[in-house]
Amino acid sequence: MWLCKRSNPWVLKALTRTPPTGATEATVAIYNRRAIVVSKVAPGSFSLLKTCGAGLFSSLFLALTLLLITDSHAEQIADTEVRIQLMHGQQAVTFTVADKATLRASKTQTKLSAGTYSIRPGNTRPARRVFHLFAKTFRPGQQREEKEYLRQWRAKGYKPEIVEIGKRLKTRSGDVLDNRIRWVSITRLATEAEAEALKDRLEGKGQPLWMHPETLAPGKGRLNVTDARGRTIASVDAPVHLDSRGAIEVSNVDIGFWKEQKTRRVYSGRLIIEVGPEGMDLVETLSLDDYVKGVLPAEMPAVWPVEALKAQAVAARTDVVGKLGDRHSLEGFDFCGTEHCRAYKGHGGRHPSTDEAARATAGQILIRDNRVISTVFSSNCGGATENNDFVWSGPPNAALRGVSDVPGGASPRSRGAAGWLLRPPKAYCSGDKEYFRWRRTFSAEEVTRLLDSRYGTGRVTDIVLGERGVSGRLKSIRVIGAKKTVTIRKELAIRRAFDGLPSALFMLDVDRGSSGPRSYTLIGGGRGHGVGLCQHGARGMAAAGIAYTDIIHHYYSGARLARY
Repeated sequence: MWLCKRSNPWVLKALTRTPPTGATEATVAIYNRRAIVVSKVAPGSFSLLKTCGAGLFSSLFLALTLLLITDSHAEQIADTEVRIQLMHGQQAVTFTVADKATLRASKTQTKLSAGTYSIRPGNTRPARRVFHLFAKTFRPGQQREEKEYLRQWRAKGYKPEIVEIGKRLKTRSGDVLDNRIRWVSITRLATEAEAEALKDRLEGKGQPLWMHPETLAPGKGRLNVTDARGRTIASVDAPVHLDSRGAIEVSNVDIGFWKEQKTRRVYSGRLIIEVGPEGMDLVETLSLDDYVKGVLPAEMPAVWPVEALKAQAVAARTDVVGKLGDRHSLEGFDFCGTEHCRAYKGHGGRHPSTDEAARATAGQILIRDNRVISTVFSSNCGGATENNDFVWSGPPNAALRGVSDVPGGASPRSRGAAGWLLRPPKAYCSGDKEYFRWRRTFSAEEVTRLLDSRYGTGRVTDIVLGERGVSGRLKSIRVIGAKKTVTIRKELAIRRAFDGLPSALFMLDVDRGSSGPRSYTLIGGGRGHGVGLCQHGARGMAAAGIAYTDIIHHYYSGARLARY
């Protein structure tokens, strides 16, 4: 803090602080008709101007008060607990306790001995929710643009509102990281069907939208607890808290993303059975550090080199911290237990080597420009990573620029797609023999079945490949069919069109006969979207003796390590 005199009155500047609610300007009354104007002068700073009759010490008092208020809005990351939704919409939750356990409801406690139990809904009322249609996002401080955008939607007869997600966080060194995003909801509707219908209608007019539910009130009612013989041992009010000194094994946990897949998982955190919108939900509450330890072995093999595991630990922890208070907070939890958020194996999936990697990097996250960066990662980039804005909608992210995974910096653009795929370079990720380069062959009939069922093309007569990104991945393909021609855009849609390709980095070899194509061979490389850290690349770099700090700085441009 420092003082300067620009004639009268004195001007007090408080640097490296964010104004309350991101305001560009606000007037703050002190007392006895004295006021100060708070004006934003740069990202992350504000000035106190115009004492308006207030003395220097009043100005200083207000400045210190504002600093305290502003800092109090930033949450300390250490000791954060997270809520993980493990199961959703269940008619039964079956679990086995290895030791004594306690079921706690609002007015009762039920002691359980070691054994298997099930909880089923009795007379319950589902959670109440609405469905938002979101049209745009703004960052704090973009009040002028935000206000004009809201005005435009009101002029169309809608009642738009701002839904703020994300948090302001503070590191041990005093960095205040503003990861808030302000989503513009143009409307909220009572049912998913209504929201989908309006979304389809507006998108048909060229207005992109995304839908997301918000839980307004929790479900209520009675839950029945039965033992392994099916005998009812308790009937309690929801929600029910399950605590045990030992492990809790849960049956039929959904771990699928591309398709439904269930397994048994072991947890050690506090489990809560709630009445959700579509049945019972199972939620685990545990520390952020324990959650990261359950994520690591699910995201990277525990037998990989330690420096790769450390890089993954920093990336995973950063991803978790950066998404605290994100979209699922509207539904009452932080993250789901599947790859939709990130893979998570629970306590039973932990491994000593990944636990050690988490401990060795404890509290370390990646930041840039006063924000926790988005540390997305994929299995294998195929030799080069991709720019985030090429793969997904949204503005370019300076930390997620495509980089070469080849020592010396060779790239697809220097070799061309055919040269890159048919004569692959010696990349750090080339040790992945299954996915670094791959082939998929489809008969003409298979291609027609896949594309006609999804896009109504009729018999496919040709496929034309479109624009490529810096990694060689395709942004679009044009499918020419007997009924119609369609353009498939975006990396994930292209992969799904061909029954789940490893990536959108491929070239096409068509076997043509006298009456048209007989088969299509896709010659490709990599697995996943290719943005951010390449996991097999990290493995190769670690095997080459490169430290985890250099690995993460290679894949996340301009990021720096901070500790909470």
